[in-house]
Amino acid sequence: MVLNEKTIFEMAKAHLIESKLLDDQLQFELVSVQGCGDFNGVAYASKMYYLQNVKAFVGPSCSDEMTAVAKLATIWNIPLIGYVSSDGYLDNKLIYRTLARISMSASNGITDAVVALLRHFGWQRVSIATSESTVAAKIISEFEAKFAVNNIEIIAKVVFPENMTAEEYIASDKLRKIRETSRIVIVLFGSSLSDCVDFMRAIHLEGMDNDEYMYLLPWLYHDVTSRAPWWTPNGTIIPSIKSDFNRAIVIDNEGILDIANNNFMARVLNETTLNTSNLTQALTMTSIHSYLEMFDALKLYVIAVRKAINESGQQDIYLDGRYIWNKMRSVRFDGVSGPVIMDDQAERVPLYAVFFVDPEQAELTKIISIEPRRMPNCDGLINNTGCFEMFLTDVGDGVWPFKDGKLPSDTPECGFLGEKCDHKVQIAVGVAIIIIILTVVAILIRFQY
Repeated sequence: MVLNEKTIFEMAKAHLIESKLLDDQLQFELVSVQGCGDFNGVAYASKMYYLQNVKAFVGPSCSDEMTAVAKLATIWNIPLIGYVSSDGYLDNKLIYRTLARISMSASNGITDAVVALLRHFGWQRVSIATSESTVAAKIISEFEAKFAVNNIEIIAKVVFPENMTAEEYIASDKLRKIRETSRIVIVLFGSSLSDCVDFMRAIHLEGMDNDEYMYLLPWLYHDVTSRAPWWTPNGTIIPSIKSDFNRAIVIDNEGILDIANNNFMARVLNETTLNTSNLTQALTMTSIHSYLEMFDALKLYVIAVRKAINESGQQDIYLDGRYIWNKMRSVRFDGVSGPVIMDDQAERVPLYAVFFVDPEQAELTKIISIEPRRMPNCDGLINNTGCFEMFLTDVGDGVWPFKDGKLPSDTPECGFLGEKCDHKVQIAVGVAIIIIILTVVAILIRFQY
């Protein structure tokens, strides 16, 4: 037996009974199937609804299936909780009216964090370096939409083929476009920092990692094996890779997720029949953090149903999916994946921080804390937002090894090609003045003679 959805659901159910959220008055039966691939999710969802009388869904885990199932759930008035699907368009609750999402890696969360960071440092002109991968393309489209409404100008979007070497990046001559147009560069080639190792190497070889440049690296996806790419599995540093990332900025989770991964693994081993070998085998197939989110998705649903029954006094209120969805809005609880904060559209508010790759430190150095705060007098159903804003607080003073301790500007003082510091005209004028003065002096001397 390997780790699977049913194992986690049973663990979550036992936890809910232990914590008194489930009791004799509130119980449910779990049904689990694999719901991704060839629209199996749509087929199984229809079977569950029409033949098995299922009244709530958790998953499916893939966005393509989620899009279709979420629309069906809206028609059926069934609550649906997504625990992995991260595409930004799924936050549109005018379409997906009964969908709540508890994923910690939703693209709308990371884009909000990056926008807040750019504003914090006064950067309004950026370029994007990315690849043709499907993962990167989806996230970059979210960045483009978010930047457009926040008056952040994308000067250049440079797209490279997948899996290029550093030498191929240089040979493509596309780095020149970045050099000639921008100094603040968002680098996103996939879900992990490891996806941009060769690009950062090319940047280093081309001398584009000096005081004028800043590279922002969103880290989208973590599992229990995730570490910065300059760490080897046995815990030693690869200096050549580390130096390529030096002085870059990483936007990542607060660190809670890594602790939660380890704690959850220990809990699985303690509370199930799985052993270390089973767990290792499972982790080769999927990420552990999706199981944490699945666990918390079930807890969110039970909290919402319990709250709905208590407030309405109706035992069958769980049949009203839209009503249950409303009770998932603005909910907070402690989950196995860390603090769970749901916004006013039943979307999880992720907890991010900003880290600096310090040349003098092996580990990432936290420089900015990002705190989500609820906006006063805000109703997400009226203004179609989550009613949360990102507030940034500097916590890493004195870490910048740049000239005069200042971060790069989005526009160099001398211009991108040095044109603003070209003194040819001034030199020519000065030479002309000197020639005129010498000529006048010569004439006066001759006249005096």
